[in-house]
Amino acid sequence: MILIAVFSGLSLYPPENLLYLMIPVFLLYPEIHYRFKYFPFSRYFRKEPEILADAPYRLEPGQPLPVLVMIKDSDRFPIHITRVEILVRHARDQVQEEYGMGEAISRPFWSRIFEINLPAAFRGKHALVDVTIHAEAKGKKVVVRNDNFTGLSQQSLRVFCAEVPLPLPPGWIAGDIHYHSHYTSDQVEYGASLEDTRIMARSAGLKFFAVTDHSYDLDDAWDNYLTRDPFLPKWKDQINAIDRLNANPDGCVLLQGEEVTCANADGRNIHCLVLNNREYLPGSGDSAEQWLKTRSELLLTDVSRRTASEALIIAAHPAEEVPILQRWLIRRGNWTDADWNQPFLHGFQILNGADNRSFRNALARWKELLLQGRRVCIYAGNDAHGNFNRFRQVRLPMITLHERLDYQLFGWAKTLVRLDDRPLNPENIFHAIRNGAVMISTGPSVEIQLQNPDSNQYSIGNIAPPGNYSAIINAQSTAEFGMITKLQLIQGRVGSSEMTVADNANTALGYKKSFSLKLNLPANAYVRAVLETDKNHLCVTNPIWIDGALH
Repeated sequence: MILIAVFSGLSLYPPENLLYLMIPVFLLYPEIHYRFKYFPFSRYFRKEPEILADAPYRLEPGQPLPVLVMIKDSDRFPIHITRVEILVRHARDQVQEEYGMGEAISRPFWSRIFEINLPAAFRGKHALVDVTIHAEAKGKKVVVRNDNFTGLSQQSLRVFCAEVPLPLPPGWIAGDIHYHSHYTSDQVEYGASLEDTRIMARSAGLKFFAVTDHSYDLDDAWDNYLTRDPFLPKWKDQINAIDRLNANPDGCVLLQGEEVTCANADGRNIHCLVLNNREYLPGSGDSAEQWLKTRSELLLTDVSRRTASEALIIAAHPAEEVPILQRWLIRRGNWTDADWNQPFLHGFQILNGADNRSFRNALARWKELLLQGRRVCIYAGNDAHGNFNRFRQVRLPMITLHERLDYQLFGWAKTLVRLDDRPLNPENIFHAIRNGAVMISTGPSVEIQLQNPDSNQYSIGNIAPPGNYSAIINAQSTAEFGMITKLQLIQGRVGSSEMTVADNANTALGYKKSFSLKLNLPANAYVRAVLETDKNHLCVTNPIWIDGALH
């Protein structure tokens, strides 16, 4: 019925914006003020700025709880904040803070983080956080609890206050490789500032995150997301902001990147993450910024030719199921066989904020590539636009908003990187990512070490010669992520198949498990590990490669 209504009313809408009435959009803070020029109807439009509170979904021990208050579009709807009240509670324990503000706000984007020190009684528990913003607008009092989005619950934010840090092996760090900041901003979405995101990342136990804003947003004019600015002020400002923050990393670094829309082998729009590349790559095929212009400027193969030698090209959520309306209206497509097999790809971001069918399909496809002899890696991210505690989204533009509390949160799906004793900086993280010293995780970890009779040791991402080895496997989880119930060491032989050489599946293994075994590893092989817990958390490692040329 919606489609019938849309097509029968085609002449009512400005053509460059018609697509947004029909495109399913997800994983973002919702822009509530955009309306069609000739038919200005919206069920969730309000004559006040977007106001929301957010907090990390988990809190690392020793960190204060950062509570973010964000206000957008107050240049159109000025507001005067008088005070902010924050209540954090669990059972009978509670902390209540009040902040007098007296601040007039009339800018496109404003935010502030309030840090709350929680007592030890909250550790190991879920805290409920309620934020009440008191304000005045046009002489009227405004009171907002958690957000002012029409149709959403405004219910408490939920933060797990961890008793122990993320269970990482020595020398490993955790990060999120796919994140959208406030530089992604258009008719239906926006993210949080880089400064606020770094605080949120650190509080959740992350040491890095990749800033991968949409290519079709990074070429916009500051004051109009439907107009491209050839001088690229947003792109340049983003790079400068990342460089400035990394000059003083403060325990968490930012990786410069871009999510590029490009054309697959069938001419349909797909996404790839381009990291560590200082030249802007255009990609507007699925932006819906111009009517009927849905062809991308670049083919996937063009992306490789346009990037610097130090850049990383990673397939973004390559097995994601594309909604049919996106196929019809903005030429979205899937990664084809030819795309998966491009030799310049460094790997695939297969875990995109949820352990779902798309992830499992991508994992199976990656295994096929390994057995074909491709040395490509897997990575994890969340595709979050802000969304530190829940995501709030436009479900049907101009009609409804939607939220979920436990899905695709910033930092939930983690890329774990081995730095060893190297300093925390983007160069060292890029080096580790490029070389496959990576595992993907939603919390737990499992490390593999191979040692040969000459006492040479090889770790995840290394290339080892064939021969006899002692394999040492160390797995870790915590009560937060659940007891280990599956721990497997898998050996693959190129041109043949995989076999499980050690299997502790369906056994209660506790929160830590270590074992060793003897292996004779032939040429053109690899070993990797898989871990799962009784709380449905997982870890999958990249391989240690066995190369006959090194024998």
